[in-house]
Amino acid sequence: PLTGFLAARLGRKRLFMWAVVGFTLASMLSGSAQSLTQLVACRLLQGMFGSCLVPLSQAVLLDSHPRERHGAAMALWGLGVMAAPVLGPSLGGWLTEQLSWRGVFFVNVPLGILTWLGLAAFVPETALDRERRFDGLGFGMLALAIGALQLMLDRGQSQGWFNSPEVV
Repeated sequence: PLTGFLAARLGRKRLFMWAVVGFTLASMLSGSAQSLTQLVACRLLQGMFGSCLVPLSQAVLLDSHPRERHGAAMALWGLGVMAAPVLGPSLGGWLTEQLSWRGVFFVNVPLGILTWLGLAAFVPETALDRERRFDGLGFGMLALAIGALQLMLDRGQSQGWFNSPEVV
């Protein structure tokens, strides 16, 4: 939900490029972590920067195709989204075997650089909307709802689902 607000305020291209830089740097830091605490902190940063990559990629994809091609473009995008969870663990296991666990993070560096160069060269900037206000109430309610749903799904079975005051 924050991505739309930031994209309107900063510009879609600029936000996308900063997110790629942040994700790539956080990946490098994750691969260089010297303790579990550092790794968790770097993965948190990676998640923060990476969280807006998917909605921005969809927006850029739809902006770059005419309306009548949106369905085909999203189908192709969805193919990549479906393939990643299948190929990711296999590739990650192979990289871990061939290099080390750090290689799983360092593989993002050349991909991040290529992505940044592609964004800089091919993605046009969008108009800024400095008047757009942040919906704090909506953001807070969504965070509360997702947190409650996650708690219910995580602890529901062990607590007896809706027989538990905690879940209810």
